[in-house]
Amino acid sequence: MLSAGIFYNDPAGYYSNRIAHFEAQAGKLRKRLKILAFLRLMIFLVTVILAFVATRWDMTAIVIISVTGLAAFLFTVVRYISLQRLLRRDETMISINTNELKSLAGDHSMFDAGAEFDDPEHPFAADLDIFGSHGLFQCINRSATHTGKECLARWLAHPEQNPATIRQRQEAVGELAQKPDFRQDFLATGFVVKELPTDKDELLAWIGEPAAFSHRKVIRTIAGINTLTLTVVALVIAGVISPTWLILYLAVPFGFTGLYLKTINKKYQVLSGKAGLMKKFSGLFTWIEKEPFTSDRMKNLQSALNGKNRLPGEATRDLSAILDAFDARNNMLLAFLLNFLFLWDLIQVIRTERWQARYREELPRWLKVLAETDAVCSLANFHFNHPESIFPGISEDHALLKAEELGHPLIASSERVNNPARIDGHRHFTIITGANMAGKSTYLRTVGVNLVMAMAGSAVIAKEMQFLPAEIVTSIRTKDSLQKNESYFYAELKRLKYIIERLQQGEKLIILLDEILKGTNSRDKQSGSIALVEKLLKYEASGFIATHDLALGELEKSHPGNITNKSFEVVIENDALVFDYKLKDGIARQMNATFLMKKMGITD
Repeated sequence: MLSAGIFYNDPAGYYSNRIAHFEAQAGKLRKRLKILAFLRLMIFLVTVILAFVATRWDMTAIVIISVTGLAAFLFTVVRYISLQRLLRRDETMISINTNELKSLAGDHSMFDAGAEFDDPEHPFAADLDIFGSHGLFQCINRSATHTGKECLARWLAHPEQNPATIRQRQEAVGELAQKPDFRQDFLATGFVVKELPTDKDELLAWIGEPAAFSHRKVIRTIAGINTLTLTVVALVIAGVISPTWLILYLAVPFGFTGLYLKTINKKYQVLSGKAGLMKKFSGLFTWIEKEPFTSDRMKNLQSALNGKNRLPGEATRDLSAILDAFDARNNMLLAFLLNFLFLWDLIQVIRTERWQARYREELPRWLKVLAETDAVCSLANFHFNHPESIFPGISEDHALLKAEELGHPLIASSERVNNPARIDGHRHFTIITGANMAGKSTYLRTVGVNLVMAMAGSAVIAKEMQFLPAEIVTSIRTKDSLQKNESYFYAELKRLKYIIERLQQGEKLIILLDEILKGTNSRDKQSGSIALVEKLLKYEASGFIATHDLALGELEKSHPGNITNKSFEVVIENDALVFDYKLKDGIARQMNATFLMKKMGITD
């Protein structure tokens, strides 16, 4: 198989190569499974036939044949299960790489869109399509865990303001972008068990609970009852006492268990079904533990897995085994026998509590490491899938944004038109004028999305980019609300009031506005828009304002150095509109609403 490095600038080639490799492996495994299935059947039939023939000989021959046949049969069963596990992993890898090829073609529908994180009241997420179908999160998200998914959503929804943290994330993302095999192994392990959104909170609540069976008297009593039980069973088998005594004796172990049944059931309710989850965590931790990292952030995360006890890969594997044993209570017959002979449920609760006591302080830290590693893997996958993407630098001259060839990550490179973007410090706005469909709104989203990604520590779609971290607020896609009895205009006013209030509190904001006061008449809209821009310039605000109102462009004369005019032009050629979607200097000269209405037969 070709190495990942060869395909670093050709993700499609890497994924195609991986699909071919795992399909070949899967094909071989399917053939071996068919052979094993046939062999298992033959062993069974031959054993039955030989055992029947051996009845003519003696009991020793029957036992030897039966034991040998059973051992061979069990060997083929164990081997069959092992090969099935390998086949499922190969099929998972095929699915992962097939999905990535689809993603490169612009289809991200197979990935979780993070719809639960969507908030219409968020400062920018709804306007910039961060969450939801066809959003940025769906494009980037490759989470192997629910905690990793939450971490990634948090990074995108709450831009990081600390330059040092951003640089550390960039270094980690850059390193893992060059480790696609590690990322896919990590992701495939994460697919073993699907998590519930409540799993993490339940584990953290459980790990903090006080022990119920730590008292030595309880433990000594359990040991004493188990010894007594085995003695009674041995005496019955030996014929020393009547089996009736054994039936009467059932009251002792089950009566003692009954004293604590409520506590046992409460403990089990939290841990039920989590054996597979802990096995999955064990695999994920093991990948992190053994990978040789070079970036400071990944080495720090790896070091955070060390503690006073064992590494989490082993520790969570132990807990998985304990919970597997605890799950035996789901089989009524087995639960009866185990609790009669060993007070099984009580012993498993005690084992879980000992694990709690040993790793109480470490499990929360381990889960944080897992979540951050998972989030970094998602950002690294985006960088790998977009070889043209770059890591932006932190501005040294207080310019909030300087970018060349900035492009929207959700638009295919074959269709994307990249543009420059610049914010020369606070109290600087760029007024963008232009015709309908010329690209103004897309440009605002391009600027906003790349700033969000940059502050998350991600690579961005640009030739060059420098930025200063700052909070982002947008008003691009204002909606009315029937439930709240709010008009479109009132909803927009509320959004603008929210922005002003944050500025009055001393915050420094990057603001993206699309068509201010579009819910009112043109004269009112124009005077209100001019007044708003002039008020924004009084605070530590900056950003971009898209508008059809050419009068806003006149503000450049009264506020030189604080207002810059840019535009998107449209040209009518051969009775058709032609858009080039390229940002130009100055105020737009062409509008297209009248032309389009005539073209569509709406007006004469």
